Amino acid sequence: MTNSRFTRTALLMFPAAVTAVILAAGCGPGEFGVRSHSFGKDINAEGEAVKGPLSYTFRPYRRGGTGRDLFNFLYFEGDTLCFSIEFSEPLVNARAEGWFENPKTGKRYRVERLETSGNTLWGFSLVGSLMEKFYGEMSMKPLPPDAFCCRDIPFELHVALRKPGRKLITEQYTGAFRLQYR
Repeated sequence: MTNSRFTRTALLMFPAAVTAVILAAGCGPGEFGVRSHSFGKDINAEGEAVKGPLSYTFRPYRRGGTGRDLFNFLYFEGDTLCFSIEFSEPLVNARAEGWFENPKTGKRYRVERLETSGNTLWGFSLVGSLMEKFYGEMSMKPLPPDAFCCRDIPFELHVALRKPGRKLITEQYTGAFRLQYR
């Protein structure tokens, strides 16, 4: 009789024990990391970069002038190189830094806008600003005949994210954008 009472009690307690183990496993800190990333020319309401080709078409640029003339023209057109990075958990109290790098020179430039929204870190820089930073040595020089048209302009995006109680996450992504005039 004692044996059957023990078995019945054990069977009744088993589901509660399994539930406790499952809940405890879910409550502890899991692996914190990146789920996905994307580049685009716009950010949607959720803070995600709208994926698409990074090809920017501008109205025809007058020939001649200096690099600064072109960079200002592009800057005032307002086109943006956007990015978003989705993490495995909300970014509450997270601190982030981001910068674009010209892979040819190794020079880095802080992204112009960097925000968090839920699990997403997103931001952008203006195409004109990137061109000015990447090709600053050409500011006072005559433009190349093609005004940088129709060629890949490579970049690297670097981000560092620190969340209280979590490891520092650093990520690097490569891409390229292209200018066209029509």
